[in-house]
Amino acid sequence: MASTAWAQQPREPLAATALPLRLAGVARHVAAPAMSAGLIECLEPPARRGAWLYAVGERACDVALIVEVVDDAVVVRNLQTGRLELLALPQDAASAPAPPPGDGPTEDSSDAPPAPLVERRSTDVVTIELSRELLRRYTSNLPDVLGAALATPHYTSGESGPRAIDGFAMTRIKAGGIVEQLGLQDGDVLMDLDGQRLDNLAAVAGMLARADALSGATMTVLRGGTRLSFVFTVK
Repeated sequence: MASTAWAQQPREPLAATALPLRLAGVARHVAAPAMSAGLIECLEPPARRGAWLYAVGERACDVALIVEVVDDAVVVRNLQTGRLELLALPQDAASAPAPPPGDGPTEDSSDAPPAPLVERRSTDVVTIELSRELLRRYTSNLPDVLGAALATPHYTSGESGPRAIDGFAMTRIKAGGIVEQLGLQDGDVLMDLDGQRLDNLAAVAGMLARADALSGATMTVLRGGTRLSFVFTVK
């Protein structure tokens, strides 16, 4: 992969990119660098503005290829010039103190937002109510969110033809992390969100990147062969 090739070369300072991109956050997977991603905002054209999660090897905003994710920046290949460049976090974000280790917000302050309220309303409906402040805390801390569980592609079981991804299975869910707080269990398969199939990384990334703007959503979850509807309300 391009990231491996660059990592094996002598490290030289890279020029800051002038592409119309803004890095909002990074999710660096130390054990599996290819699973790392950057939350990048497309600044142009105006119709495409918005932050999206781009993994290593993906094209960001049609102007750059994600080559590697490091602690406070993303190495990109400028698709106009072919050169490697550095997309760094804004100085104020890069210099901010690192959050304490854990699976999510750990403040002990009395004004910390409450944990999500999860209720099993029926055999196939689960409701989850959470505050917008809590949602923003999680979406602003991508490494903790992505580290709260292992998501792997779940394939259709058809015997004829190529297998296709029909969702993402959640395993290794960390106790107290956001995934557990939302009522998900080991083995659950995330199938779709508001009817949009979660059958590729881009769809899952888009779900995460747009989460802060949601006021409500319904996600289909496959649990032990039974389809459940997880109804989210953000207040």
